[in-house]
Amino acid sequence: MSVVATLEHPTEQFPLQSTLASVPGLEIEAESVAAHGTDRLLAFVWMRCDDWGALDQALATDHTLTDAALLKEQGERRLYRLDWAEGFEPVARLLDDEGATIMNASARNDAWTFRILFPHRDSLSRTLRVTEEEAAGFSVQRIREFDTARNGSDVDDTFGLTASQREALRVALDGGYYQVPRGAELSELAADLNISHQALSERLRRAHGHLAAYAVEQFGP
Repeated sequence: MSVVATLEHPTEQFPLQSTLASVPGLEIEAESVAAHGTDRLLAFVWMRCDDWGALDQALATDHTLTDAALLKEQGERRLYRLDWAEGFEPVARLLDDEGATIMNASARNDAWTFRILFPHRDSLSRTLRVTEEEAAGFSVQRIREFDTARNGSDVDDTFGLTASQREALRVALDGGYYQVPRGAELSELAADLNISHQALSERLRRAHGHLAAYAVEQFGP
């Protein structure tokens, strides 16, 4: 039975360590992660921060990268193409060897968060064991059988939402944003989350896109 595991990894033991440490408030979200293979793993990421100059300088000196190319600016975030140094390849190869698929990846504060689909529990166990032996262990946040998640008992592990997107949806729901009439305006919710109106709007739109794509895929037009 396939399983979906939500795993965390400390930023100080993973790629972009120095960048995350030197750019306050930096948030990273991988773009179109759902694929396996070492050549494309986390190749494209969206970044959001308050100081783009500091970010560019940090990326230029980050030893876990061989190159970071700015591809696109959209609102308060930027899309980068990252070329990883060899230090990241062992983990990528391990996941590829186990047939694992990274469904979502993001980083903020002091941890990377991954949602990874494993073909069976044995492959997950081997991955955890090997990474622990190499002092690069993941901490397990939750594990769900994939079929169970698809039946709706585990929304967080199915719809491809990041932690920040789930938080935005929760605040919007709790605040009555989806009620008619609305119980709260977007600017009020953004203030509660300590982010800008534009940032929250984009975050909710991406979350809505994930939910809509899942619904269309599972239930048809």
